[in-house]
Amino acid sequence: MGANISRRGVIAGASMAGVVASMPAIAKAGPGGFSSDGLKAVTGSMQAAIDRGDAAGVVTLLYRHGEIAQVDAVGYQDEAAKTPMRRDTIFRIASMTKPITAVATLMLIEEGKFGLSTPVEKILPEGDPLFDEDMLTDRAERWFVTEFVREQIFLLTKREVPYSVAVTVDEFEEKPGKQGREIRIAATISVDKEAHKRIVVGEGGRMIREIGSRARFELGKRFEATVHLSLFVRVDEGWTQSPHKLRELGYEA
Repeated sequence: MGANISRRGVIAGASMAGVVASMPAIAKAGPGGFSSDGLKAVTGSMQAAIDRGDAAGVVTLLYRHGEIAQVDAVGYQDEAAKTPMRRDTIFRIASMTKPITAVATLMLIEEGKFGLSTPVEKILPEGDPLFDEDMLTDRAERWFVTEFVREQIFLLTKREVPYSVAVTVDEFEEKPGKQGREIRIAATISVDKEAHKRIVVGEGGRMIREIGSRARFELGKRFEATVHLSLFVRVDEGWTQSPHKLRELGYEA
């Protein structure tokens, strides 16, 4: 069994955090001191998130005062196959920061240190700046090329192409131009399937031209330069599952 926690899962988790934080803790009412109505509200909130499409399925566990108050599973671990979510479903979590932060936040709310509507600036301690005031980013210009191109792919294809799209910069040449900086860029878009390539290229090449035009405009503003951008599309099946290909495309594996 397997399931992925994505942005949708984070939204559902945030929804659950709000429900749990607002649940009244009633002594002797039930496991963990929660009221039965409060425990039902958690399941109801998760089901509502699924109905809205925020998540395919969710497993919740409430632990308080040294005991498990409730474990519940709603929705599907595989929407296409209609495989129901189970309490022992194994999740692959891309980052452990989210669950740890969520639990710590709920504990501090319960202790009355702050509320869900408390401005963050009132909680975070002041510290020395990590970067100079005039420094906008520590990223190289090539990184912006990959991200601006990917952004336009997702915006223009409207979810027809999954997020398994990588962009690599093949050439990045800068030279003085007649009106300031002039940058010539060649980049390759790697997709997982031939069908995705057809979508990115578009009928008669219209989609790839539009992607390039919009990305070129955004890069020109970012670099304050005249940008010439050439894009190529290739199929690289299974690149998201190959550590070698991930490193080749600039990702840590």
